[in-house]
Amino acid sequence: IISASEALLEIVNGILDISKIEAGKLEITNSDYNAKELFETTARLIMPRIEEKGLDFRIHIAEDLPEVLYGDHTNLRKAVTNILTNAAKYTEKGYVDYTVNCVRNGDVCRLIISVEDTGRGIKKENIDKLFTKFQRLDEDKNTTIEGTGLGLAITKQILILMGGNIVVQSVYGSGSKFTIVVDQKIKEKSQNTTVVYNPQTANSIVDLSNKTILIVDDNKLNLKVGVKIINSIYKTSIETAESGFECLEKVKVKNYDLILMDDMMPKMSGVETLKELKKIEGFHTPVVALTANAIAGMREKYLQNGFVEYLAKPIEKEELKRVINLLFKNNDSRNTTSTTKEKIEFEELPKEFYEIGNQKDVQAMITPTETDIRNTNTEFLKKNGIDVDSGISLLGDIDAYQETLQDFYHNLEERIKKITTLKENQDMVNYAIEVHALKSDSKYLGFTKLANCALEHELKSKENDIQFVQEHYPELLNEIERIKQIINEYIKKYL
Repeated sequence: IISASEALLEIVNGILDISKIEAGKLEITNSDYNAKELFETTARLIMPRIEEKGLDFRIHIAEDLPEVLYGDHTNLRKAVTNILTNAAKYTEKGYVDYTVNCVRNGDVCRLIISVEDTGRGIKKENIDKLFTKFQRLDEDKNTTIEGTGLGLAITKQILILMGGNIVVQSVYGSGSKFTIVVDQKIKEKSQNTTVVYNPQTANSIVDLSNKTILIVDDNKLNLKVGVKIINSIYKTSIETAESGFECLEKVKVKNYDLILMDDMMPKMSGVETLKELKKIEGFHTPVVALTANAIAGMREKYLQNGFVEYLAKPIEKEELKRVINLLFKNNDSRNTTSTTKEKIEFEELPKEFYEIGNQKDVQAMITPTETDIRNTNTEFLKKNGIDVDSGISLLGDIDAYQETLQDFYHNLEERIKKITTLKENQDMVNYAIEVHALKSDSKYLGFTKLANCALEHELKSKENDIQFVQEHYPELLNEIERIKQIINEYIKKYL
């Protein structure tokens, strides 16, 4: 039902877009945007679909790309997403090569964005038909591939409105290359713009297909989220353990290639577990510390305790990739120049593509934008002070966010009882562990106020400040109850 409804939504949105274009109602809205972030996040969104088919996904984003550009980033993202989606749809083996280059002249930046694949290719006589409405080529071969034939027609018209163009090169049966060219204005670096793109991590995904990772955490939600985040990037075997004791038992009977270890666990902490692991004869597995205590000096502390690296929770994908690259890149024997298909040598593009001034300037017009229905539903959460965008960024997509939200909600009653009992028994050691876990989960889901409140209780309970915990517990409980009511209403209305 979900798959069918999403396919229908895509068709309806395509028809709406093409109708707007034909009626002259689709206009261009320009604003400042972070260029590297836009192109990197677009790649990240399409990455699961490409990797699911076992394709190599090669990402090359120019180092000299200006940080802040001025243009219609919404429609630019839509155009790039369309050609990336097509490459994923029609390529069964080999690679998808996504390249963003730029040419600068004064305050104008010409973006040259190409997507090359080793897919089915297009017959020379059919290339011009690609941009015709409802036109799907080789229909007899594409019966299992969803689509309406609107994507490229919309892309072409969007680019024309932006003063850009698109060129198609293809070798039938071997692959295709789509190149977008569009001019954007260069803006001075904005203090409010944060660059999250890291070429060293984005361009390199280490092959972990023959590795096994063990995640150790007493919090079941943390384990589930950890598995999701790793699975969203790497194809690897993942096992979990809910305590240091279980970790020790598993390691005694099986060798792991990497262990991600939470530190704050009851009865046996991560540091204590690592000490016991090192007593096992022949144990050489790298162990990375996981903790929500992302404060200065923590990394050095964990390295001194024998951990090979440190990851703060909530786990960020770029940090995870950095650590994996650090530990495994030298041992990665994957052939990044796909053994299934050789790279196609397409002809050089006309030199006019690289000479700014041959196309009309970017127009400055105003337009409303289309919004995905599921993202619209999250406005309810945003209005109640929940940082949904942060949660989706950490968890990967809206579906993972909603699933994690429901898991959090269904375990909340049991968690409240446990925290309350520990508070009444004045067991500050285990109380600190429980509110630490609550803080971590709250960060994943964007419950900023609850995360801050839980952090305060964690710090005070570690100081054995029972008076503070007793006096301020109602505030913590009230925020938990507020979040509970918001989630309950959200689930009833939208899930």
